Amino acid sequence: MDFEVYDIALIPIVIALVRLAGSMGVPSRLLPAVALALGLVGGFVYLAPDDPKRAALVGVVLGLSAIGAHSGIKNTIERKVKEELREIVPKQVEREVREAVEAERLAQPAEPAADEVSAKPAEDPANIGSRHSR
Repeated sequence: MDFEVYDIALIPIVIALVRLAGSMGVPSRLLPAVALALGLVGGFVYLAPDDPKRAALVGVVLGLSAIGAHSGIKNTIERKVKEELREIVPKQVEREVREAVEAERLAQPAEPAADEVSAKPAEDPANIGSRHSR
């Protein structure tokens, strides 16, 4: 099977079309079939329109290559995101807990200090009766 540079350039095009199909709502479990179908279309239309056997073989190879490349790129991106989340999430959770504790502390009414309670002057029992008589 002779692949030229332009033939292999169809792989990133198929990957891009598969990603486009995924962003348009095609379920992810069907994306490999989309890649294979696009590879076959590329094989029959562009790579070997006059030889159906060669077109089918080249189309399948093209589709499977696109599936593998798409899967590898996707897994690499997801792994990178998971690693970043492992670093970010604990710090964010710690900050949110700290903020929640601070907000709860601020929401509670302030209790008078012990010196403020004992600092009130005691009433003179002699003045109690005079206040009531007024």
